Amino acid sequence: NLYYPGTHLSAGSPCRDMGDGSWVPDGSLDADGGARIVGSAVDIGADEFAVAAPVFSPEVVHVSPTGDDANDGKTWNSPKRSVQAAMDQSALTGGEVWIRAGSYTNNLTFRSFVNLFGGFAGSETDLMQRNSKTNVTILDGGQAGSVIRATSVQKWGTIDGFVIRNGLSVQGAGIYCRDSSL
Repeated sequence: NLYYPGTHLSAGSPCRDMGDGSWVPDGSLDADGGARIVGSAVDIGADEFAVAAPVFSPEVVHVSPTGDDANDGKTWNSPKRSVQAAMDQSALTGGEVWIRAGSYTNNLTFRSFVNLFGGFAGSETDLMQRNSKTNVTILDGGQAGSVIRATSVQKWGTIDGFVIRNGLSVQGAGIYCRDSSL
């Protein structure tokens, strides 16, 4: 379970109880589905401060060289085949893409709210169980442009546990990152 602290107000935030509640219709909810006004006034922003921080459990989409993009990717027994299909699925709700050792020839378009992790044997149930040195996971661009392109990706994103090779581009042959915060 992950909690992304940048998305919620902290106890010491100057935005707490500083909004104008007259603009908030009765029964309104905040971004987490909680009461829109908690405390003496509405908080500034889409989130109301809550003592118990919400916990985000990211969806994990599995990828294997023997997978099929028609699979749902929810387990190692039903993995996707392509990294892009898994990334596109994960971007819908935010989450992680766990990629089994092997070579994947793709030119990827990175998505917001996606965390790509390579280095899996294909039996792990926890991210900390992977070993990217033993389970080498290769993203190969096939000399057809940047291996990974991240353009205007302004949300969380991670690329971890890969050998990135055979990109061919004047700028960013391995990873081209423009107006993005990975």
